[in-house]
Amino acid sequence: MRESKSFGGKYMKKPAIITICSIAFWVLSIPLFVQAATDIQIRHLPLFCAAKGLPAEISFEVLSQEIPEEVRVYFREQGTEPFYLTHGIRHGAGLYSALLPAPMETTTAVEYMLLVVDENELAVKSTLFVMPVDTEKMCPQEYQYEPPANIIISAEQEIESNIGFEGEHIVWATSADRLETPYMEEAVEKPVLIDEPATDWQEEQSPAEEEQSPAEEKQVETARSKSWLSSKTLIGVGAGAGAAILGAVAVGGGSSGGGGVWDSVDDEAENVEALLVKSPMSQTSCGTTVTNQLFVTNNSSESVQLGTVDYEVVLTTDSPSGSCAEGRTGAFAPSGDTTVLSGQTVLIRQWSNEVNACRGCPYMSGECVWESRYIVHTSAGSAIAFSTFTAEGDLCANVKTSQEWQAPMQSDGMP
Repeated sequence: MRESKSFGGKYMKKPAIITICSIAFWVLSIPLFVQAATDIQIRHLPLFCAAKGLPAEISFEVLSQEIPEEVRVYFREQGTEPFYLTHGIRHGAGLYSALLPAPMETTTAVEYMLLVVDENELAVKSTLFVMPVDTEKMCPQEYQYEPPANIIISAEQEIESNIGFEGEHIVWATSADRLETPYMEEAVEKPVLIDEPATDWQEEQSPAEEEQSPAEEKQVETARSKSWLSSKTLIGVGAGAGAAILGAVAVGGGSSGGGGVWDSVDDEAENVEALLVKSPMSQTSCGTTVTNQLFVTNNSSESVQLGTVDYEVVLTTDSPSGSCAEGRTGAFAPSGDTTVLSGQTVLIRQWSNEVNACRGCPYMSGECVWESRYIVHTSAGSAIAFSTFTAEGDLCANVKTSQEWQAPMQSDGMP
């Protein structure tokens, strides 16, 4: 085998030179690819509810120096394998939105993912978000949209239509001859900035809200949703944090059995505490928006891993009998990093619900009290949080209605 001099004057075999050069080229090329792919950042406030039979709008902001070549939203019924996709619509200044088709009555949760392709065809994707599906009455009104003339749904691989979604507004383009360029598998996954877009393009285009006074406008903004970046949240994640960053979202099946949520309690953790903050805690008129925040504090000397959260809503006061809706049970997973460091307090889930919407009037007049019980399973045992919610009086006193039938008052709803 022929030998060749190196730059240092010593001899080495020629194949070694080729190998070293190849490795050097490969190593040097990596930062260029990663830098180009990770230049894009996505800001998005996840939706925590989709109404059965109605489309759900996903809005987000793409932070990039250049206008993206393509923006997609992938989605599927939880428990199924292939993803459908729809394209994001640009509204200027990096703001995008996309309508997901209406979930079927049998669909209990929708998984979705955001993906952005730059001018060099390098793609960035978000982590997977989970959006529970509930009835129209229990899902906040701001999450509900009337079906448009059509929503075009495509895919990267051939897939049957109507898996978890249905409606005359859906145009299915999922056959083998109409597939989209595949980006999802090769896309670089990046954490998402959890916050509302810097500008609400819907408010800019709403003539009705332009006529509101500043005080009324502030009330409307508060009623829609509260940002994850409240002062309480910043205290939880550490002072000086500019934004909350969400990791992977996953939902596991609950372990609640026939004996109720308490069947799932492990040994109670001595140094891990759970706190459920509900605001407001009572309702005296229809249409109240309730915001819930579930915190976990790790007082132990070691890091703690978070698992599934089981919950139970128990009706404790029903006066007169039959005035109040029964409670419910279920389970979900933390929305974010599942590791809580020693001495740290983290917000593991936040959600908002419009309770006893005025469009559902009339409701029975009475006093209802529901107690919420949350069991956060951790590697150190179970941490338990309690909270109550009260609805009382004639919630529809200021709402005109001609209906004779009166519905029971509902609890504040769960994720």
